[in-house]
Amino acid sequence: MVNGGNYGLRPTGIPTLDRCRTPASTPDNCWPYEAPFDPARCHDLRTRGPMSGAVQLARKHVQRLRWPGIRSPTRRLWRRCKMAVIGAAGTGRWRKRAGSYPEFASRRALSALSIPVVKDVPGVGENLVDHPESIIMWELNQPVPPNQTTMDSDAGVFLRREPINAAGFDGDCADIMMHCYQIPFGIHTGRLGYDVPANAFCVTPNIPRPRSRGRLYLTSADPTVKPALDFRYFTDPEGYDAATIVAGLKAARKIAEEEPFKKWIKREVAPGPATTTDEELSAYGRSVHHTVYHPAGTTKMGDIQKDRMAVVDPTLKIRGLKNVRIADAGVFPDMPSINPMLTVLGVGERAAELIAEEAGWRPSSSRL
Repeated sequence: MVNGGNYGLRPTGIPTLDRCRTPASTPDNCWPYEAPFDPARCHDLRTRGPMSGAVQLARKHVQRLRWPGIRSPTRRLWRRCKMAVIGAAGTGRWRKRAGSYPEFASRRALSALSIPVVKDVPGVGENLVDHPESIIMWELNQPVPPNQTTMDSDAGVFLRREPINAAGFDGDCADIMMHCYQIPFGIHTGRLGYDVPANAFCVTPNIPRPRSRGRLYLTSADPTVKPALDFRYFTDPEGYDAATIVAGLKAARKIAEEEPFKKWIKREVAPGPATTTDEELSAYGRSVHHTVYHPAGTTKMGDIQKDRMAVVDPTLKIRGLKNVRIADAGVFPDMPSINPMLTVLGVGERAAELIAEEAGWRPSSSRL
């Protein structure tokens, strides 16, 4: 999953090979849509979009891609294992798509759209988790000096609001994170009528370990129709997520009371000094909340013998299939406290080690 524009996501399908990259071969509008199966292994994968073609197989394993219109179209990919690395939204969508690996989809989701079900895996698309955040904004009494920022949000704050191990075995890891913006980040406050001053500083407290869970689901059998993402923010029964946002807003206010930051502040714009109680802060914080674009968990890892909602086992293999693995944020059973990029890279590295181990190769640096 990659960023699409400034605030959107766009799915990517089969990755582009740099040696044959052409405008027609970019994967922005390409996705897998059909994959007939024998009981355990994939036979064929077709794609739609500007890079339509087919994956040819030998000995029932994916080996190469053939892309019409591209010179030297046949590329050998792999023999021993097929990987899905499309992101939590992309992989969940791929698993559920019309005829797209029907073995990996839940019967409830597909039957409603008259999509044939070969193997029911009810956990696909469930356990959707994300990092939601809110925002507090101050107007500054002077402009931020030019050339004082490289990305408009150059600082982060990590805090712990609960006692050690309050959530089990989480130690003292941060349970509040805040991005600090040297610009007026008024997209979500402005739509509610708050001022967006020219000179502003914003803090966006988010929930590093959210407890609310949503789901990804299809709304059409048409593979060109994007899936629905229902994050169900702030729906955890304990109210932990909403309380974390309130604690983050309060912590941001305390930071703003300290020098040298205090001397820069002219006034609090949103939510404003009149918003003081936990109930008021919670209502405001939820009304301006937004995503940090970290969807995860839709094909979660777990003990597939004990957890019927687990999609992949600890070796990243999909339930009921011998040679298909997932190596993206979809396998997270829970959300890492920080931006998930490094964790995703770790999953990819681990997948490479597991495949190497099965092939009988042990690099000197392997942890296997």
